[in-house]
Amino acid sequence: MEPLEWTEDGWFRIPEGVRADQSIQKPYGQAVTRSLNFHDFQSKNGGLGFAWSWYKPRSPIEYDVDHNTISIIPNTYTVPIVFMPRDHAYEAQVEIEISGKASGRFVLFYNESTYSGLELSDEGLHGIIRGWRTPAKPSPSRLLFVRLRYIDHEVIFYHSIDGTEWSKFEHSFETSGWHHNALGGFLALRLALWAQGSGKVTFKQFEYRSL
Repeated sequence: MEPLEWTEDGWFRIPEGVRADQSIQKPYGQAVTRSLNFHDFQSKNGGLGFAWSWYKPRSPIEYDVDHNTISIIPNTYTVPIVFMPRDHAYEAQVEIEISGKASGRFVLFYNESTYSGLELSDEGLHGIIRGWRTPAKPSPSRLLFVRLRYIDHEVIFYHSIDGTEWSKFEHSFETSGWHHNALGGFLALRLALWAQGSGKVTFKQFEYRSL
């Protein structure tokens, strides 16, 4: 990577004395660090946080948001809200709370047909394996803590009803083949929160950390 400078007539050029085959001096100034709350659901101007985006929205999405919470009222066309991880090894966690006949998913998402994770519905806890939804296991609560651990394409999900005692989801999976050459679309593997059904889904206290 080489530095550029702008000329008075609006063109850019490599500064004099800079050569790609020699060491290039680091620019002056302090290093810019990323905020610890870069993954907040809400931006400073009150909109959706910059790290989050809706995946191919087809109609307006009804939601309320603050820094730590996003509540979504799903409809037929509700799409997931996605987050791009910045590491090859990381852990992410979120709380899911549902009401009515709604269901909430925390998944590792490539596209509409290729995603895996966990879902909480009024029937209980479901596993999702490459888009296939397992039968429900009874859950004593409409609140669920879900944690994902990703290390060099190997993915493990955990779940908890209190955020203290965790159980491992019995199916782990490997995602090295989840990319454009295999699946098309020029997309990336992202974390996704997905509200479905009728009612309301609230996602709270999203956490992300490098491993």
